Amino acid sequence: MTMLLVAQNTQNYKPAQQLGGTPTLVAALLACIVLAALLILAVVLLSRPRRGRTRQRPRGVHNGMSANTVWRERIGSIVDRYEAGDVTRDEAFSLLAETARDFATASSGRDMSAHTLYDLSIEPRHRLNKRGLDLLRQTIRALYPAEFADERHNESARRTTVQQAAEWVSTLVERWR
Repeated sequence: MTMLLVAQNTQNYKPAQQLGGTPTLVAALLACIVLAALLILAVVLLSRPRRGRTRQRPRGVHNGMSANTVWRERIGSIVDRYEAGDVTRDEAFSLLAETARDFATASSGRDMSAHTLYDLSIEPRHRLNKRGLDLLRQTIRALYPAEFADERHNESARRTTVQQAAEWVSTLVERWR
């Protein structure tokens, strides 16, 4: 009960003195506001994407600087060698099939240099390689008769030209994704 009596005694109340550090508090508040503004500015400037220092190379099928240029030149070289008589028809088909497999190896990162049609059909497919593997399988399947079949007994082997086979391999190179 004594506590209650002391609390009700209003004679001991005195007004509080005014804080003497008001200018210090105002200066600290202004410093915090300036610091917050600088931090916001830093976040905005640092979150922007960096500018590329090197000029981006043009892309596209008809770009002479394309990575596919090497493969197109290799295919063209095989056709030129066949037309010059340096390689036989069978050798040209074999070289074109080898070029298709080498291209697929370079593009996929997996060794496909000795893949048969069966190997290509059981090769694991996923979203990124499905289209390329299907194109390779179609190209090799189209080249098989010309490469291995006897022209006397196989109409497809007889009709296929080296130029046509080169177009198939070129299509593989251009459409691989």
